[in-house]
Formats: sequence, C-alpha cells, structure tokens
Amino acid sequence: MARIKIDPAALRQRRAQRGYSMRTLASRAGVSKSAIRAWEGSDCGIQEMRLLRLAAALGIEPQALAPEYEGMQIDAGDLELDHQQLIDQVAELMGAIRRAQREGRPQSEIERLQARHREKRLQLCIQYERAEIIEAPQIGG
Repeated sequence: MARIKIDPAALRQRRAQRGYSMRTLASRAGVSKSAIRAWEGSDCGIQEMRLLRLAAALGIEPQALAPEYEGMQIDAGDLELDHQQLIDQVAELMGAIRRAQREGRPQSEIERLQARHREKRLQLCIQYERAEIIEAPQIGG
C-alpha cells in the first residue's frame, strides 16, 4: 500500500486551529497519539485511509495536509460491490458492541469494537461521497 507524504507544519497548524490536543485528534481520527506525534514531527508517509480519517477529524480536505494527494482512485463498479458489504459490517459491529455491553465484557474490548465501527462508518461516508461525485451529471460543455 502506497504511503502519501504529509506536511507536518500543516497538520500542526490545523490541529492548533481546532484547539485539539494530540490525544483528542488521535481519538477523533482513530489513530494513536504517537502516530500524530510522528506525523507532526517529520515528512513521513501516511496510508490513504488514515489520511482520510485525519482530514475528516479536522473537518478539512485531505489535500490541506497532503498537497500532492490526488484523491482516491475508485471505480464506480467497486463502490457498488463493496457498499452492501460495508453496510452489513457496520450492522454486525453495532450488534457486537451491544452484546459486549450486555455481557459485561471488558471496556477495552468494547472500545476496540467501537473504533472498528467508526472506521467502517467513515468508509461508508467516503463511498457515498465518491459515488455522488462519480454519478453527478456534467454541467456545461
């Protein structure tokens, strides 16, 4: 999986503008605080899904953090194929969270399920957004 170059100064600036601590941003993006520290400290690469989650947590476009990022290369056929699977996974994870809570499972297990649930929901949102862009009629010309 290719890594995308992220601008550490842009990440620090956007996090500061939002008033987020590293821990808060990490929690909102579903990554570790040490990952945020690493990305803010050097011109290291980031996986595409993590870049998208980070940008979503900050309420910005991914290009604000990674100017060379050209966006996900998604085929509309792939969206249709994976869409129902993601919906099913989101529903299954919600059921697993509820069962874990009823059964009194450890909080760390519940939080791990909740993080996976958030990630799958984010993937669904990205698919919806990309599908609207792909299927939008061309205006003009």
